[in-house]
Amino acid sequence: MDNKNSILLVAPEFDLNTAADCDLLLKITPDSFSYAIIDKSCRQLKAVYDEQECDNVPARLAAKLKNDIYLTLPFNEIKAAVYTENTINIPNELYDPEQLNQYASFFTTDHSNNLYTRPFNSFGFTSIFSLQQFTEDALATSLRNCRLYTQNAPVLALAAEKDKTV
Repeated sequence: MDNKNSILLVAPEFDLNTAADCDLLLKITPDSFSYAIIDKSCRQLKAVYDEQECDNVPARLAAKLKNDIYLTLPFNEIKAAVYTENTINIPNELYDPEQLNQYASFFTTDHSNNLYTRPFNSFGFTSIFSLQQFTEDALATSLRNCRLYTQNAPVLALAAEKDKTV
């Protein structure tokens, strides 16, 4: 761990030239961000980074996206779970994709003009969310084809998989 409350662990055998076989997973919260590089072909974690107690996560993230050699690699798939106050979960029986702007009227903070939806059919609702403009711009500029999710999406995906095995 360094003086910026961060840690980077990389598997010694990780070859940067194999990044196209790997997925990049990011998690961004109000005061931290982390990422993991996973080689899906052999189901191995190749690198993990975590930074806690950030004063300005969007600025730290933007700097990391520019300067971290691992984040500039050409990954197979990139997914980011991002905390945002601008999220609402609508029960599927009430969800109407034509009403996205009306759902967004419940958002409490400034946000980008883009609204994202992610269905969680196993749980009977659809998540609608929007990011802060700066965060969205930083991700879109540095991580092309990044799929965005709400912060709780990884936990819900894990719970849905666990439910299938029970």
